[in-house]
Amino acid sequence: MAMRELIYFYLDKVYHGSTSRNHMYMAAMLITHKKPEELTDQHVINLCNKHRSKFLSEEKQKELNMLKGILE
Repeated sequence: MAMRELIYFYLDKVYHGSTSRNHMYMAAMLITHKKPEELTDQHVINLCNKHRSKFLSEEKQKELNMLKGILE
C-alpha cells in the first residue's frame, strides 16, 4: 500500500469510531511522522477525536466516553 492509502485506511477506521490502540497510534504516527515513544496517549486521543465522525452510534459514543474517562 502507498503511504496515502495507509493514512486514509487508518483515518477511515478512526472516523467510524474505532477505539483500537493500533488503529489510533498508526493514524497518529502516519499523520505526525513521529515514533510511538514520541506520542503520548493524550496526544493520540486528541488527534483522533478531531478526525472522528460527529454522528456515531450511541454504542460507539459510549466506547469513546469510556476511553476519555481512562485518561481523566
